[in-house]
Amino acid sequence: MAVKRTLIISDIHLGMLDSKSEEVCDLLDNTEFDRLVLLGDIIDGWALSRGSKWRPSHMKCIRKIMKAAQKGKQVIWVMGNHDDFLREWIPMEIGSIIICDRYD
Repeated sequence: MAVKRTLIISDIHLGMLDSKSEEVCDLLDNTEFDRLVLLGDIIDGWALSRGSKWRPSHMKCIRKIMKAAQKGKQVIWVMGNHDDFLREWIPMEIGSIIICDRYD
């Protein structure tokens, strides 16, 4: 199992048919980390607003991210342009997941 202090993932595009949800689930299952930084375009609000479907693999990916946070991993989600539907609520915390516009 790979061990990383900080794992950075971007452009999953959950909500799109060809999202990278399965690859991300595999990565989360096979990498030990202390901090997870989700760097933009995690949920593709643009695709969902055009009628794309939310698939079980997308929910599985979200659950794995939430599970990491429940296990005490620091999870920071920096919004991208495709998940800008969250902009009116940021900064925000969902449990221990921090959703923000910028992370220094």
